[in-house]
Order: sequence, then C-alpha cells, then structure tokens
Amino acid sequence: MEWFYNLSRKARVFIAVIAWLPLFIAANVFGKGGNNDDMSGGEAFVALATLAIGIYFTVFAIKATRREKAEQRETAAAEQLRIDSAQQQPAAAKTQTSNHDGDFIKLNYNDTRAYSDTPAFSAKLIQNSDDDTQSNIESCKVGDEVSLELDYETNLYLCDVDGLDIGFIPDKIGEQLQGSYKIIITDIFENENGKYSVKIDIFPLVKTSGVRFPVHTKIKGVTFGERQGYLSKCVVGDVLTIKHAPTAEYPDTISIINDRTGDMLGNIGSDFAATLLEKYGADCAFIGEVTEVTGGDNGRNYGCNIIINGTKS
Repeated sequence: MEWFYNLSRKARVFIAVIAWLPLFIAANVFGKGGNNDDMSGGEAFVALATLAIGIYFTVFAIKATRREKAEQRETAAAEQLRIDSAQQQPAAAKTQTSNHDGDFIKLNYNDTRAYSDTPAFSAKLIQNSDDDTQSNIESCKVGDEVSLELDYETNLYLCDVDGLDIGFIPDKIGEQLQGSYKIIITDIFENENGKYSVKIDIFPLVKTSGVRFPVHTKIKGVTFGERQGYLSKCVVGDVLTIKHAPTAEYPDTISIINDRTGDMLGNIGSDFAATLLEKYGADCAFIGEVTEVTGGDNGRNYGCNIIINGTKS
C-alpha cells in the first residue's frame, strides 16, 4: 500500500469514501431482489466483501494521515536541529583548527579549497620502526594524503593514511602547526637500518580576500518568476553553474543555474557577490552543487542551500 501512502490527503479521503459505494449498491440490489428476510450465501459473501473493502481503505486512510503527521513532525525537528547545528558551526570549526586545544587539525580529503603550492614544512616521520607501522607504510605510496591527530600520551601529532598509522611529526614542527593544512607523502625509502622512512610536505591553506572554498550559502531571489517551480525539480547533488550575469539595474548579479535542468534558480546574496567580484573580477564563474532543498510542504515556499566548490574553468 505504499502507493496509497504517497497520495495526497484529499485523494486518500476520496478513495476511502468511494470504497464504501459497493456496499451501498449491493444493499440496494439485495433489498429489491425479494421480500425474504434472509440473505442467500452468495449475497452474504458479497455484502461481507464490500464491507471489508470499505473498512480496509478507511483504516489505511487513517494510518496514512497519522504517518504523514509523524513525518512532518520529524522533518520539523530535523530542520530545527540543522539550524541549531549551523549556528554552532563557527565555534566548532575554531576548536578543530586550533593547535593543542583540539583533538586534531582540520583536514578534508579531496578538499577544493586553495592551498599554497609551496610547503610550509617538510619532515621525516619518527617513531615508526615497529612491525605494525612498517606494514602500514608498505601499503602507502608517494602522493597519498595524510591526516593528523594529536596523541595526548606523547603530545605529538600522529599521521595516518586511510586510518593506518605511519608515524609521528617531530615535535619541533608539530608545535608550529596552526590552522588548516594539506599533507602529502613525498618519499618512501629504506633507511640505513633496512626500515621504511616516510617524508611529508605540509601545505598551508591560502587565505584570499575573505573567500575560502568550499563555501556554503543560500540561494536568494527564489520567489521571482517561475523559480519556485524550478526549485521543486531540484535534487541534492545537482551540479550548478554560478556565474556573473550583470543587468543594467543590477550589475553585480551572480546567477545560479542548474546544469541538469538548465533552469536559473536565483542568485548569490549581494554582499557575497560583491566579495566574489572583487576577488575574481567580471565574468567570473564557479562550480557548485545543491546540498538541500527546503520548504515545499504545507504551502511553504521552496528554498535551496548550496555549496560553491571553486572556480569553473
């Protein structure tokens, strides 16, 4: 009955009402069929069958309504949790990107943010000669990305690749790490003791004009023209083209287009658009994707949250 649950409430009520009609029709026919007070076996079967149909759809209509209300409550609770989490995010990010105040230095794999082409530090990892760590190093290769976690027992930063520990960063370098980094294995070789050694380069995040990709933002101007209809067709993961689209009245407009549907969904907020234009100039273009479509139920307008991953070549 999943198809029945997916119908609108009006459609479910209509079907539930119609489901009782066979019983009334049967009762009318049997009533005109004779003056007997007793119904035949066939008539009794038909009456019970039509009664069961009416009860069946009525019960499912009630269950569907209860389920719909429960889902609405869950959606509202999830939306409130998302809002609360978003409001707390700046404080959490500060904790993660601090030095010894947090558990680890923030490091995202496949990070599209801009990192320096020149490493801030280069180091050979230490304390990695035991058999388990040597076995982990054997599975690594030059170019692998490394994540860090502060080991409180040694007060050193422990390096791992896909969860496999490969050694520690020397303390004289670890104590200088502040902020966000991308860390790459640059060499794996055998040392004089026949053990594997690992060298890494540590690239700092480049800060540019207050713009740091990826950037999460919300589409503006979603109620103009046919945009509510366009947003109703969006799904999470849709790729977006975000580009400067000046008009005589609004020369700083940066529009957002859904690559899958070709629809223009809205624009970037004016303050953020001015920042992007200051950094990247006229005719700039960026690539992003839909992260969440909001609203659309109980008469609410659709909205859309997106992530801008970087410039578009």
